[in-house]
Amino acid sequence: MSTYRGSKVKLSRSLGIPLSPKASKILEKKSYPPGQHGPTKRVDGKMSDYKRQLLEKQRVRAQYNIGERQMVNYYKKASAKAGNTVDNLVQFLETRLDAVVVRGGLARSIYAARQFVSHGHILVNGKKVDIPSYQVKPNDVVTVREKSRRMPGFTDAVKMSNPPEYLELSKPNMSVTLTDMPTREQVPVIGEISLVIEFYPGNQFYRICGKSCYKDTQQMLVLIRRAFVVLPKRHSPQHHHENFISLYCFTCFGMVGSQSEWIAGNFFISSRLTV
Repeated sequence: MSTYRGSKVKLSRSLGIPLSPKASKILEKKSYPPGQHGPTKRVDGKMSDYKRQLLEKQRVRAQYNIGERQMVNYYKKASAKAGNTVDNLVQFLETRLDAVVVRGGLARSIYAARQFVSHGHILVNGKKVDIPSYQVKPNDVVTVREKSRRMPGFTDAVKMSNPPEYLELSKPNMSVTLTDMPTREQVPVIGEISLVIEFYPGNQFYRICGKSCYKDTQQMLVLIRRAFVVLPKRHSPQHHHENFISLYCFTCFGMVGSQSEWIAGNFFISSRLTV
């Protein structure tokens, strides 16, 4: 579990989205990224497909204040679940307890919602839950405990609340009820979730084999074998053995070493890899 502890305004300007009420005010005046050269560049300027996917993934992560490992786990759950992967991912993220608290109007930012949950101010069905990643189920009632209802953080948030249609807010009781599982169209998250879905499968091979130069050849062979598991079943090594080996060796040797290393690696793996 991780949370961002740096400047929220600087992060908001880097990603081009408001992450807190203060950041939304500053973005009206300074809509460009931070830094000395910020005014001369744009967040959504010309970029490659990979950078676009990475930016959308970072935006979604920042809006839910979750780490990379948590994001990968949510993607795996969404892709394994039947149905639309985009809707599945959104539902896993939106039904987090801290997300329900901020969407329902009990907090003004995701950072405040996480703190309220961690400090024990939030109840789910009458029981205290201090885990921000707790998955809220339909018809669950999220309330503020009696002793905390006079805190300015809750009273100010409830006055300015505007919950989406899948959440039912009771201002006198300071409670939020999840009436139904949300769809992508109902969730006010900023970003293209479809690009986030495209980001992870397209970069599994790079994360396994392309991070650094592996000097240990035996370790290199293990990584190559792992890469075969990542590939779809229709690309069986029995049909395209030579092409796949050349691709792996080029990625692992050719981009970080010399041509002789690539040829040596190709020969070594072709002779050792059992297909």
